Amino acid sequence: MSMETYGLACVQIRLRKLALLSVGFGAFALFSSCSNEVALENQRQLQMQKAELEEMHRELEALRSQIAGQSSAPPANSQSGPMPASATGACDVQIANKALAHGAERMSRGDYKSAVDYYRDAVAACPDRADAEFKLGQAYEAMGQNGFAREHYRRAEILATQSDPGLAQQARQALARIAAQ
Repeated sequence: MSMETYGLACVQIRLRKLALLSVGFGAFALFSSCSNEVALENQRQLQMQKAELEEMHRELEALRSQIAGQSSAPPANSQSGPMPASATGACDVQIANKALAHGAERMSRGDYKSAVDYYRDAVAACPDRADAEFKLGQAYEAMGQNGFAREHYRRAEILATQSDPGLAQQARQALARIAAQ
């Protein structure tokens, strides 16, 4: 091999190494930039979750104060009529409404597991609330847990039959949709 051929081969090898090295640096830069974007997104989500947790703590403290205030209040006059459902523990509309709102927000984000948790809270706050049962059924259906969805759609249908015929019809349609799958 002549010196010129050897020199040309060395230059070609160096050029290939340089090209591979630049591709490697480009990939590293791309990975590094994607990694930074992922880290920033994770940080943003963490901040949102912290803010949400702080809000939940504030709500919890407000509820604790409210309960403490109720327990120190004088007993209701027996001639004043029946106690409201929230005072008897049967239904706490305020908590149910907040839980339903949080559940709807989670559903809109596609976070069905969290939506289920909130809707379960709404059902616990108001066990005879058909819309809460229906929403819980929807969240379970979105997760692909049709057995649980069916259970809550049936309960929603029963609860809504007299109070909300439109919701009862929606529950029947959901049950038919699940049965067809």
